[in-house]
Amino acid sequence: MIKHQDMSQRMYEVKCKDGHSQVLTATELEQLIRSSEHECPDCKNPLLTSNLGLECFICSSMFTVSSLEEAEDTIDTGCMDCDERGFHEDSIHINNSWGYFENVYQWRRNNNLDEEHLRRKGRTDFWEAVIHFCKPHEFASIYKEGKIKAGKTGYFGVPAVCLTEIPLGNWKDLRVRHGDFGFVFLKRDLIAAGGGPAIYLSDELIRAQKTNGGFCEEIRPFLNLLRISSVTPGKLRHDFMHEREWRLPNDLLLENTQPYAIIVGNYDMGTEGWEDIWRARLEVEELLTQEDEDTSQGISKSK
Repeated sequence: MIKHQDMSQRMYEVKCKDGHSQVLTATELEQLIRSSEHECPDCKNPLLTSNLGLECFICSSMFTVSSLEEAEDTIDTGCMDCDERGFHEDSIHINNSWGYFENVYQWRRNNNLDEEHLRRKGRTDFWEAVIHFCKPHEFASIYKEGKIKAGKTGYFGVPAVCLTEIPLGNWKDLRVRHGDFGFVFLKRDLIAAGGGPAIYLSDELIRAQKTNGGFCEEIRPFLNLLRISSVTPGKLRHDFMHEREWRLPNDLLLENTQPYAIIVGNYDMGTEGWEDIWRARLEVEELLTQEDEDTSQGISKSK
C-alpha cells in the first residue's frame, strides 16, 4: 500500500577547529566520508562532526562517531553482528542517504514475479491492468500526496484521470510521450472506483446525440472525438485510439484504489523527488520483465 511519509531531510554540519563549516545533506556527507578527503578546503585542518549516527540497514544497529575518519573506518569495517550471521553486506550508512536507500531496496528485492498472471491466456494483446504513465517528478508528487489529480481532457474538456490498457511490450510511444514512470491498477479496481474505457465517437455520431438531448454529465468525462482524414477529408485528424485509453472522472486516491504495481524508469539522486521514488519502491516487491531487464527499468508489485 502506498502511504504518505515525511519527506523532510536532515542537514549535517561539518567544521574544522578554525570554525570553517559546511552544511551537507545525508548523501553529500556520506560521499565526503567515503572520499577519504577529510581536510577543510580552506585551512587543511581535519573536518569534525559531533556525534554522527550511522545505521546498519540490515539489523538497525546504530554506530556513533565523532570524526569523518572514524565514520569511514566504521563503514569500511561493516556490522560485525551481521557479518557473524553470514550477511556480508556493505550495510552501514547515514540514514536517508542515497546509498542507504539503494542498499535497503536491493536487500528487499526478492521473490521476483513476472507479469504473466496479468495476461489473458492465449491473448498477447490483452491483460487485466491499466496504467497511468507520468514523469519522475509527477510520480514523486503522486506518491507524496497520495492521489493522481484529474485534469481537463476529452471532447468536453472536463476533469478525469487518464490511463491506458496497452499490455507490456507495447509501451514505447506512450513512455516517450507521457513519461517512463507509472502506476498500475487492476481493471476491476478502476471500474469499482467509477472508471472505464474512453468512448470514441465521430462528428456525425456526436451531432446525432446532441440532436437527441445531448450527453449526460456522467458520460462527458469519457467522450473523445474520433476523426480520420479518409472519412472526413479537409478536417483536422483527431485519433487517439492507439492509446487504448481508460478514464476515471475524478481524482484517483491511492488509499481507496490501491496500485497493483509501480513502473520506475531511469533516475538518480539529481532527479526531483528521488527520495519519494525510493520510498515507493521500498514498499513493493519487484516484478521483473524481459523489457525491464533489457532497459534497466522495473515494475514493482504492491504488497
